[in-house]
Amino acid sequence: MLDTICRILKDRKWTVGELAAATLSHAKDILEDPLYYNNDRSYSSFFDKLIGLDRTGQ
Repeated sequence: MLDTICRILKDRKWTVGELAAATLSHAKDILEDPLYYNNDRSYSSFFDKLIGLDRTGQ
């Protein structure tokens, strides 16, 4: 899975800053919703989010 993420981010020409922003955004989601990973909630994993994000992180 990590090799796929690396390939996608490289293909999209993400910068380290863009990856850091996506990581911080994900961390913020977790901090704002303590039940973020509760099985009763249908949130995607961080890697799934990265695959779905475009170059601008939107």
